[in-house]
Amino acid sequence: MCIRDSVNAEHQSKIVELVELNNDLDNLITSTRIATLFLDENMIIRRFTPGIKRIFKMLDGDVGRPVSHLLHTLADVEPYQLARAVMRGDGEQEREVHTEDGAWFLMRVLPYHVSAETVSGVVLTFTDISLLKMAREALSERETRLTSLYRAVPVGVGRIAKRVFLEANRQLCQMLGYDSEELIGRSTRVLYLSDDAFESAGKDFYGRIQEQGAGTVETRWRRRDGMVVPVLISGSVLDPENPDDGVTFAVLDLSDRESALAKLRESERVAHAALDALTAHIAILDETGTILTVNRAWRKFALKNGGALDQVAEGVNYLEVCDRAQGDEAGDAAAFAAGIRAVLRGDCQRFVYGYPCHSASEQRCFVGRAIRLPGEGPTRVVVAHELSRAGPAENGGLP
Repeated sequence: MCIRDSVNAEHQSKIVELVELNNDLDNLITSTRIATLFLDENMIIRRFTPGIKRIFKMLDGDVGRPVSHLLHTLADVEPYQLARAVMRGDGEQEREVHTEDGAWFLMRVLPYHVSAETVSGVVLTFTDISLLKMAREALSERETRLTSLYRAVPVGVGRIAKRVFLEANRQLCQMLGYDSEELIGRSTRVLYLSDDAFESAGKDFYGRIQEQGAGTVETRWRRRDGMVVPVLISGSVLDPENPDDGVTFAVLDLSDRESALAKLRESERVAHAALDALTAHIAILDETGTILTVNRAWRKFALKNGGALDQVAEGVNYLEVCDRAQGDEAGDAAAFAAGIRAVLRGDCQRFVYGYPCHSASEQRCFVGRAIRLPGEGPTRVVVAHELSRAGPAENGGLP
């Protein structure tokens, strides 16, 4: 083989190798799905990937033409000026851009290096970030709504991880008397009255979260000024798959509720004392005729006259007691029960019935009254029996 044939064979091998490398490069660039445009130092088009046609109105025959001759679909940006700036040595450029039809791209303009110190053109790449942009906007909108809700809700809201404060809204800070900076990073132990209370509340709260995904617990917290407030805490994990990410919780101050309950208990105590002070035998019935409460005189009369207290005490249906009456009392008991039922139905507001109730030592007449309590709410009827000094009463329902 002559020297010329050997050289030709070597050249042919190099050409094949270059073609293969060029094909590999084309396939690599195309497979990345990144729109790419190569320009030389004079802004002449060297090569491009198919995806670049979404941005530049380009034909395959445009290789070798000045890029400035081409139209593009980008809005509010001039890629040619950025390419010239990079060629002048201003450094690479990167920004988010969008086309006139609303597609978003991450545009990067980079110098094309042929050696460490030599630049022989510019490379423009466009990565489609439309889906990412939509996700960002949706996330931003969601965060805005959540932040607005977080600030607007009339209860304390916060976030903790491993029982350490990460966030606390204004209402929670006002409830506790702390600034948010004083709470963030601190353990919630600072709010509890004791270690036992801290451990007990945590066990109940996190136990329910583990079982149900959400938990509620009532406990007591100490404000910054030392005042103790009853609270209801409700919360759930942010991510059930990663409970260590934290728990979002809402806190309701129960002070008003406890104050109302205390007033209600005091009102009930006064009402019972007032009932016990009356000489009439009084019971209060619900809408079914069941006894809700009786006064001292009612109990005393039942015991004194040989009755079984458990037959006319709380929880017993008084109408059924009347219906079961026998002997001389049966007729009066049935008539009085009928009057009570009329009051319960709303046929009349009051019913009065006089009846004899003699003892072994004296002749007695009693007056029984059934009075419907006014106002809204469940039906309640007051039944009162008292000794009549004037003889038998005029019986019947009254408006």
